[in-house]
Amino acid sequence: MRRDVSILIIITLITLASRLFMAFQTSEFSDDGSYFVLRQVESIREKGKLLYEDRLSFGGREINLNPFYYYFLAFFTFFMPVKTAGKIIPNILASLLVPIIYLLSYNLTRNRHLSLFAAFISGFIPILFRESFNSVSPLSLVLPLMFLTLYLVMKLPENNKFAAITIILMFFLIGTSAASFILMAALVFYVVLCKLEKIKIEKSEAEIIIFFVLLTFWSQFLFYKKAFLMQGTSIIWRNIPLSLLSNYFSQFKILNAIYAIGLIPFFCGVYVIYRFLFNLKSKKLYLLISFFITILIFLWFRLVELKSGLVYMGITLVVLFTVFLKITNQFIMKTKFAAYQSYFFFFLIAIFVVTSLIPSFSMASQKLEEAPASSEVKAYEWLGKNTPEGSTILTTLEEGHLLTYFGRRKNVADTNFLLINNPGQRLEDIKKMYTTPFLTEAISLMNKYNISYVFFSYKAKDSFGIEELKYLDPDCFEKVYSQGVIIYRVLCKIEKV
Repeated sequence: MRRDVSILIIITLITLASRLFMAFQTSEFSDDGSYFVLRQVESIREKGKLLYEDRLSFGGREINLNPFYYYFLAFFTFFMPVKTAGKIIPNILASLLVPIIYLLSYNLTRNRHLSLFAAFISGFIPILFRESFNSVSPLSLVLPLMFLTLYLVMKLPENNKFAAITIILMFFLIGTSAASFILMAALVFYVVLCKLEKIKIEKSEAEIIIFFVLLTFWSQFLFYKKAFLMQGTSIIWRNIPLSLLSNYFSQFKILNAIYAIGLIPFFCGVYVIYRFLFNLKSKKLYLLISFFITILIFLWFRLVELKSGLVYMGITLVVLFTVFLKITNQFIMKTKFAAYQSYFFFFLIAIFVVTSLIPSFSMASQKLEEAPASSEVKAYEWLGKNTPEGSTILTTLEEGHLLTYFGRRKNVADTNFLLINNPGQRLEDIKKMYTTPFLTEAISLMNKYNISYVFFSYKAKDSFGIEELKYLDPDCFEKVYSQGVIIYRVLCKIEKV
């Protein structure tokens, strides 16, 4: 037992070291949402509260969010710099999945060796590694909370002493993310599946599931009450404009899922789901199968982002993979190939290295390229030092959070669309301001949003397929910065007579 614990600790440390090694290849983060999180954390550190009234985002707006993760992360910034905490803490949280997956796998197989193997695989699921190693996303806390809660719900029929800690974890999960709806739906599906298979649901399970369902609806309504009343069902898709929905909620494709999750966990996990749904019965497995099917349904109806959905699926399939290994091991031991059992597992390890381990680092390297370049960061900082406070700067949508974090200036738009009226029109106007050949149209739109400066970067060139702003006129636009990024000051206004 001590030996297994030591190995598990080593696997966790290897996972953490790999993540930190890749994360510190750059001083920045690979997604714009991370900079929104950092601003919230800095607000807590400086003022003791979240930034519910943001005077910079969309030129000034209200924000709705689940607060727990931001306060949790802010706590560590009293011991280290904010950006350092943003690199280290999310990776520690994501690495905690390793022992959690071990617990889940062991609870299903009662085989320590197979569970250790699953724990190691869980540290290098390509899509999970890629999306979390250089991000400050709440997902890094959601994942360990969600899967530890699943483990405790699985243990409830054996011992009611897990009820209290299960409820505590549910509170933390609800306070962290609206992804608690996914777990809620999975637990309801689990009850339905057990009823269909005539498997008894214990009283403790039923009580906690009912409590969680009611608590989830009530709390999320409190967190997002204004957004719900203002935007109705579009809150489900975070009020994302139709023109962007396909980018966030892409269609689920099998080949993409195999590459993102890994060949071995995907096929072996799906086989276990098929076998236990149609041939065998296992109450514990039904909980994970229910979670997997729920994610699949959410992906099909585009109720969860594709990347996040694949992360949830990948972790679930890794746990189910250990059940496949147990079944396979039992089968081999009954055949003439029992003496070659070790070769089979070496073969699986080799495939894992090729289809999961190597792609994890490959995809992580690609993700690093999405971090803002130093020339861009310097340009944002220049804006913060050399433009009047309260100035509005035109940037691309993806640069909105970067501007507010580094430049401390107002953006026209960013990727947080909740409580924003008609965000699609803003995106259309941003596109026109970068691509129109007509000076009067550009100036008219810039006056509409009170824009004082235009931020023309490589991102803008790539996003809109342009090399220059076609409407530039020296009487209306003054080039004030040109070091990789070009910044123009707007000099003209169109007035109605």
